[in-house]
Amino acid sequence: MSEVDPTVRELRRRVSRRIIRLHEILDAVLGARMKNWDGFLRDWDDATAGIEDDVYREKGGGREGTPPWSCV
Repeated sequence: MSEVDPTVRELRRRVSRRIIRLHEILDAVLGARMKNWDGFLRDWDDATAGIEDDVYREKGGGREGTPPWSCV
């Protein structure tokens, strides 16, 4: 195996370190987005459930969460 030029070796090390740092940043960003996304979905489910309850009450529905056309 031939000897690698020290300049090339140093360049490869720097590039490798940079890639690792960028990968860590990307992991952190994606992790933060997923945490916020989960909260958004939970909030969205609560919001739509509240809207449905309001519509049921306006249309003369019985108990909360039961549509007026329900046979339950």
